[in-house]
Amino acid sequence: MTVKWETVKAGDTLWDVHSEREGNTTLRRMGSWAVEIVSIDHERGSAVVRWNSNEPKQWDRKLIERLRRSPYKSRPQKDRFKPE
Repeated sequence: MTVKWETVKAGDTLWDVHSEREGNTTLRRMGSWAVEIVSIDHERGSAVVRWNSNEPKQWDRKLIERLRRSPYKSRPQKDRFKPE
């Protein structure tokens, strides 16, 4: 579930979760990357963030609200070859 702008504060670690290509194939998988909130300005609607331990950059409110509080958790796979 995505975060609300009003609840985000400096020092929070949020997660960017989206689909990515799995190697050199057409297969897709869900990936999770940590986003650290360095500083936040609620009045201007922007924050300085560090995405995946890279250099800090300024993001606007819209990008921050797409983040999640926890990383992606895959669902357990059903064993198709096990007789029921």
